[in-house]
Amino acid sequence: PAMMAAVGVVREKEIGSIANFYASPASAAQYLIGKQLPYIAVGAVNFAVMLLMMLLWFGVPLKGSLWALFLGTMLLVWASTSLGLVISCFVRSQLAAIFATSIISMIPAMNYSGFLYPLSSMEGSGRIIGQIFPAYWYLNVTLGTFARGLNTRDLLTEYAAISLFAIGATFIACLLLKKQEK
Repeated sequence: PAMMAAVGVVREKEIGSIANFYASPASAAQYLIGKQLPYIAVGAVNFAVMLLMMLLWFGVPLKGSLWALFLGTMLLVWASTSLGLVISCFVRSQLAAIFATSIISMIPAMNYSGFLYPLSSMEGSGRIIGQIFPAYWYLNVTLGTFARGLNTRDLLTEYAAISLFAIGATFIACLLLKKQEK
């Protein structure tokens, strides 16, 4: 979702259709949220397909709340698309958006989320990076709902952390997207 959101805005810069935004009365927040919503919908569909495959095809049991997993997933998609929007404010080409998004979102998600190495074994900046990015918190949501049988009440800290990242990234993107290009 981060890459799609980043490329979506940059594509408009490349072909010049972002001039419609500049000429419109829409605020940066309205424009960015409008760009974000289709990718959030795509994320919801992807979640549904993957969940059905896990439950029906692979037989992975969901011990916890489906609603808790869905809420965590939608928050992660929101955070991810928000990060993509921030990246789109810095780059000018779709290729740069793809590379920047890959480096900025995928590397921390794999290396600092606890997916490959436990975050508890990391020290200093590695642990801080892991706790800033939402992938760490989402990993707790997925493990909690699938393996530990947790519900939404048990995952409030994770939801808050992911939401804080999403709100912060959306706010930064709104500040960076200027009504007029310089």
